[in-house]
Amino acid sequence: MPKIKNQPSHFTIICQGCNNSFIVSYKCRAKKFCNSNCYRTHAVGRFKRTDEQKHSLSERFSGTGNPMHGSSRIFSIEHRKKIGDAARNKPKSAEFKRRVSEGWKKKIANGYKTWNVGTTAETDERQKRRSEAAKIALQNKKDWNAWNKGKTTKTDERVARNAITIGKALKGIPHSLEHIEKCRLGWLKKFNEDKSFKTKMISIALSNREKSKFFNTRGEQVLRKILPQRFEQNCRIESFQVDFLDKASKEIVEYYGKFMHLDPRHFLSDYYDSWRGLYAKDKWNSDQKRISVLTQLGYKVFVIWEDDLNHNKIPFEILA
Repeated sequence: MPKIKNQPSHFTIICQGCNNSFIVSYKCRAKKFCNSNCYRTHAVGRFKRTDEQKHSLSERFSGTGNPMHGSSRIFSIEHRKKIGDAARNKPKSAEFKRRVSEGWKKKIANGYKTWNVGTTAETDERQKRRSEAAKIALQNKKDWNAWNKGKTTKTDERVARNAITIGKALKGIPHSLEHIEKCRLGWLKKFNEDKSFKTKMISIALSNREKSKFFNTRGEQVLRKILPQRFEQNCRIESFQVDFLDKASKEIVEYYGKFMHLDPRHFLSDYYDSWRGLYAKDKWNSDQKRISVLTQLGYKVFVIWEDDLNHNKIPFEILA
C-alpha cells in the first residue's frame, strides 16, 4: 500500500503483552508487541504443536533440509562436515567480538547469573551429571599407563639415557662436540636416505610460513639440525638479525619462505601482498639491499628457499 501524502512517519502503539507504549515506523505499523519476550508470553500455547503433528512432520522431512528455507535438500555427510569445519574455523571479526562483549556486559549489569550459580551436585541434576563425568575422566587418567611406568634406569636402557640427558640439562652441562656432531650427521643421513622422514619434515616446514624475531619457523628448525654446530641461530649484526651465523668464517645462512619472501619462481613482480601492503618487487629490493649491506660488512650470505630445502638443494660448502 503506497504511503499517503502528509501521513505521519512514526506511530505510537500499545503493546498487547505488557501494555506499554512503543514507537514504530510507517512500515512496521502493524506490530502488536514491543519485543519477542512479550510475544512469547502472550502466545504461549497458541501455536504449540501436538505430539501427533510433531511425529508426522518428523516422518515427512526426515533426512531432508529445513523446509522453512525454500525447497528441501539432502546433503551428504561430507558436505555437512565441510560446512561445520568452515564455520568453526572462520575467524571472528573485531566488530562481532565487540558486540558479544557489550552484550555480556549488559546481561551482567542487569543481574544475569549463570545456570550453576548457587547449585551443587546434591541439589541440581545437571551438576550431578557433570560431577560424575569429571570423576570418570579423572579415573581414566589415573589408569593410563605411561611407557616408563614401573621401569628404572637399571632395568630399561631408554630410561637410563633420558636420565643422563635430563641430569646434564639440569646441571647446565653441555653436550660434547663429538656427541653434537654425531647427532648432526645422523640427522643429515636420515634426511637424505629416508624419504618418508624427509617428506614429513618438509611438510612440517611448509605448514608454518610465519617468521618473526622471537619465533623459529619449521624450516629453520630443520636447518638447525642439518647445519654444522659452528652456525649460531638468531644472531644480530648491527641492525640486522640473521637466521644462522658462523662468526669464524663470517658466513650467513638465511632461510626464505616461499610466501614471506615471495619466491620469484611462484610470484610475479607486480603481485600485491595485501596482508603486508607491498608489491613483490619491493620485497625483492629490500632483501637485496639487506644482502648487499651484509656483503659490504665482509659477510658471505647463503640464501636457502623453501623449494630448495624441499628438493635438498643446499650448498655443499656450508655443510662441510
